[in-house]
Amino acid sequence: MIGKSAFGSCHKLKEIELPEGLLHIDRLCFEFCENLNRVYIPKSVEYIGDSIFFHSVNLKEVTVSKDIADKIDFDGHVKVRYIE
Repeated sequence: MIGKSAFGSCHKLKEIELPEGLLHIDRLCFEFCENLNRVYIPKSVEYIGDSIFFHSVNLKEVTVSKDIADKIDFDGHVKVRYIE
């Protein structure tokens, strides 16, 4: 589990690959990560909280399962790649 606001305001974070086996990502996990541009969320994730990318204005690409992607509010400029 990754808790609420766990990576909040990590201004140096540019990309992250979360580990397989992760089940739960709480709300606002990556809030205010202005330099975050690429995220990999493994297929094992079963729950994702609200607004995990709140004000992560430079996010360009997220790789995630279709089921979880449907629960994320993406800005129009984010490219979503689906895990098969």
